[in-house]
Amino acid sequence: MAASPSLTMDASWSSEESEDFIWPTLPSEGFEDGWLQDSISAASSGSAPLGIEPGRPLCSGCEATPGEKYCTKCNIIICRSCCNAIPTHRGPAPSHPVVSYQEHKLFNEIVSHQAVDENLQHRHDFLSLWFSVDKGKDGKLELKQFPRFSNLVKDHNNRHRHGSDCSVQLVSFIGNTGAGKSTLIRVLMKQPWDIARLTSTEEVSISLPIAGRSGSTIPTSGDVHLYAVPNDPAAGPSNLSLYADCEGFNGGDQEPLAGKAKRSVLAKIGEMIHTKTTESLSWAKDVLLFLKGTHIFPLSFESTREEAVKNLFPRLLYNFSDVVVHVMPWAASRMLEHVIVNLLDWAQNSQKTAVNRVILPHMIVVLNVDLSEEVDWNTATTTERILNEHLRALENNQTISTYCWMLNQLRNSPITTIRELLNCCYSSVQFIRVPPAEKQQLFSRQVQTLDSLIHEATIQARETKAEARCLLHSETQDKMFKMAFEHYKNNLEKPFDFLESLLAARPLDNTLSATLSALLRAAMIAYRSTTAELSGFEFCSIITPTVCSIIALDSYRSSSRHPGTLRNIYKGSTLNFRVGEGEEGAVTYQSQFAAAITEFLEKSCPCDFVYEGKRCVNSFQGHKASMHQDETGSTHFGTFESKFVDDWTRCWNAVIDDCFSELDDPLGKPGTAEQPEESMMVWSAHCLNLRNLYSDLPQLDITKIKTCSWCFYGEPLRSLECGHRVCWACAELVGDSQAGSSNEDKIVVAVGSCELHPTLVRFESPIHIIKESDTTAIVLSSRT
Repeated sequence: MAASPSLTMDASWSSEESEDFIWPTLPSEGFEDGWLQDSISAASSGSAPLGIEPGRPLCSGCEATPGEKYCTKCNIIICRSCCNAIPTHRGPAPSHPVVSYQEHKLFNEIVSHQAVDENLQHRHDFLSLWFSVDKGKDGKLELKQFPRFSNLVKDHNNRHRHGSDCSVQLVSFIGNTGAGKSTLIRVLMKQPWDIARLTSTEEVSISLPIAGRSGSTIPTSGDVHLYAVPNDPAAGPSNLSLYADCEGFNGGDQEPLAGKAKRSVLAKIGEMIHTKTTESLSWAKDVLLFLKGTHIFPLSFESTREEAVKNLFPRLLYNFSDVVVHVMPWAASRMLEHVIVNLLDWAQNSQKTAVNRVILPHMIVVLNVDLSEEVDWNTATTTERILNEHLRALENNQTISTYCWMLNQLRNSPITTIRELLNCCYSSVQFIRVPPAEKQQLFSRQVQTLDSLIHEATIQARETKAEARCLLHSETQDKMFKMAFEHYKNNLEKPFDFLESLLAARPLDNTLSATLSALLRAAMIAYRSTTAELSGFEFCSIITPTVCSIIALDSYRSSSRHPGTLRNIYKGSTLNFRVGEGEEGAVTYQSQFAAAITEFLEKSCPCDFVYEGKRCVNSFQGHKASMHQDETGSTHFGTFESKFVDDWTRCWNAVIDDCFSELDDPLGKPGTAEQPEESMMVWSAHCLNLRNLYSDLPQLDITKIKTCSWCFYGEPLRSLECGHRVCWACAELVGDSQAGSSNEDKIVVAVGSCELHPTLVRFESPIHIIKESDTTAIVLSSRT
């Protein structure tokens, strides 16, 4: 059996910390010349006396008793008696941390590269692949998205028996090839600091990244793999955290080991099916189903694979991640200024490729395999020291000073620290040092600290999204990923618009514009009956609050609530939209209202031209085919003119902004993506707007609009006695459930009045409605 690294004597042990060392029984001579090393060699030779459990090393001291303790300083395994005889091992000495052999064995299994069939490991890891860059059959590069994300979500929902969708927090690990990303994820997932859990619970099979071989110059991981975070304290039916293991940057065009294994998967499928064993058939079935759910996006730009990875992966991971963990070897820490430049470059280049994002990712920089003999491993101290040590780079480093100057143009106060500069690109930045795994207790403690930093950052990201009402469900997130892949395969430089893409992923019903146009026309008829002097400002202030609350109500009742403030949901883009601009792209509330207004202004607003006391009756659209024309048909030269239209055009965007602000303010800052009380607040505001509308326009008649007369988009069940219509969602709110009764556990609602009049109208015979299901209801002529 090969000598275990755990049995290698630390050279520093015998120098300064062994003065009081006493072995219980020493040979008469030769101790200083090699008794201990001979003992170690004997322990690792594979021989063991009868009665000793196979594989358990013998004590390095007495060579007779199985080892029970392990000193992480001395790197030796000893029995309890020998351990108690050594002063530095007898108590909890910080300089010589002693752990149980079982703890040491479990730890080694977690952090060490397992000497098993590596190709077999990579083939199994194939099913954890999320997206990749490969050559297609025509030799051109393709971006492939595998169904790993949706599979993990499905597993999560099944495990928690969660009927509705969950939201996902994405933690991405990046860094150069060989930095130790996969190993670090592996250790975070196994949590070696929680030995009690590892030894007391049944081992659950989870997919883990493959650790690279020590000394190998070939990249191990390829592309981007995705893993569910086990034992996540924030996990629950509605929350899921995922680790994304990104292929190392600057790895050259040499194919990673995972890539070679990936190519062999298809070749192995036929072989596995041919063997017809239960295990082989199950594996082949899993792979075939996995491949069936793959989406392929041919890249439209010429590039090497390394360049494609460098261009695509940062765009996707920076803009979609809640937390980014940048892993770098401690040996490169002398070049930290260069790392800071890379962080700024990476963020700035990625930021330019997306707009309308809700948050910037949190950044955690890991100085991996730190060989220094530092006493203080505190993360806050490390972060402050590093940032302060490089403060001069604000002036001395040309790239950093250029970024500083650029960002200063967007701020009210100048950037004076590296932290302030980095916080322009990330929600937060922290540095943590992780020692070699040989320093077992310190390593476990630091990785546990890293786990806590990641957990805290994901919570902050989640709260930020919830506050902005952009906590997306996984189904929508998956659609967004696909849209981003589709976008970037053709447009590396054109920004990906998150909000426009959301509206495309969850399209609005474009019939809303026709309903709003009909409402504007009906309101205009009623408005004309109240005044002889038409004012675009006044009419806009009368009708716009109701239109805005219609949009708000539709958004809150949507089965997949659109994220963001109501004003942003309405706009669907950061671009300033105005009537008359192109309407190509995703259907938005703004584009639909604009289409309704355009139709209303062109078809329903009269011309102001008056000749000999007779007003032109042609609308704007009528002027396209003719000139001014009065009610007798007489024509006069001239183009359409309307102060009403001019006033409306000048004020409507501002009035809309004010109305949505009034609706947004009472909603406050929700703690979750959806809250029932918010929907009720919107409903209350909408009812108030309706009452004000009918008070201002008593002659308003909307009975010809074939939708629900309250929300203006719901499918009406039937007309009420007054001619207005009501859908089930509104009937539950305007009706009286107390007047109904339980009909085989079905909800019964009685609608006995209508407030869509200047004064409340009560019916002689209330209409009773029974809810059959979530989507159907029936109306009864009399109560049952």
